[in-house]
Amino acid sequence: MHAPFCARRCVYCDFAVTVKAEGGLDGWVQGLRSEIALIEEENLFVMADQLDTLYVGGGTPSLLGPKAMSKLARVIGSQRLTSQDLEWTAEANPES
Repeated sequence: MHAPFCARRCVYCDFAVTVKAEGGLDGWVQGLRSEIALIEEENLFVMADQLDTLYVGGGTPSLLGPKAMSKLARVIGSQRLTSQDLEWTAEANPES
């Protein structure tokens, strides 16, 4: 999963990122919830297995902070798309 937030835009970066704006994180998490629901609706009949590993990259996912990351975990964990034993990995920057 791509968390498109960065503290600043690096001149060498070609990724789709945005400089973190307060308030934009909740909208991103809500949009993600809607997108996951759509994926479930459209593909549930094809999916034999659930996701058991999730990699959150970016951007700088650690900029989400504990509160938004916890909300993200609740949103993703509540979906049928993921297993109960979902393993998480997230990129982090020590400064955030």
